[in-house]
Amino acid sequence: MIKDIGEICTNHKHKYYKKWQLVVNLFLITSCIALALATVPSIWAIYEAPFNILEFLTVALFTFDYVANLFFSEKKFKYALSIWGIIDLISILPTYLTLLNLPALQATKMLRLLRVARIIREFKLDADQQENSNPLILNLKIYLIIFFSVMMISSASMYAVEGTLYSPEKMKIEQTLLNSQVKLSEDPKVFMPFDPISGDPIPEDKRFFTSILQCGGVS
Repeated sequence: MIKDIGEICTNHKHKYYKKWQLVVNLFLITSCIALALATVPSIWAIYEAPFNILEFLTVALFTFDYVANLFFSEKKFKYALSIWGIIDLISILPTYLTLLNLPALQATKMLRLLRVARIIREFKLDADQQENSNPLILNLKIYLIIFFSVMMISSASMYAVEGTLYSPEKMKIEQTLLNSQVKLSEDPKVFMPFDPISGDPIPEDKRFFTSILQCGGVS
């Protein structure tokens, strides 16, 4: 039984290997789309519970896949330091780091998109096994996956750099700190985020990258 699990997770010639990879890849794409949607406050307020459940299931699945690949690998240390081992680790590590409750780390979960390199690898392995595979269809799949990955990672990077400066969590924390510093005899003040590079305040009408979707041109 245990050996069969190892074969399913690691042996691309096993009859259930492709089905397992399909499940993993579906969770990968779905979770990344959900992460982007979750940065929209109005959507997060409604679907917070489903988003958290999906995140838990995705990380549990990826963790199981990583541990299985590590455990059943003939050269465990070599796998851990290989490009595939590092990618598998990166796909789950940001979620565990966010347990530290650091809002700025939220967007780093998008790094799991690096795992799409495995999808491309699976496409090529599948094409090598099928003599009549269409190279045009294969290349089209690869280009679409790369385009999706580049868009998501670049949008998440923009959001991580600027959007988190005035995320609801950040604004609430900073406003609380500001209120604690204001004397009772003084008028209440409203927290204003500042650009970390120029040092200039960022007024509300200049806060453009408020979500990953907006960074990607979807609003």
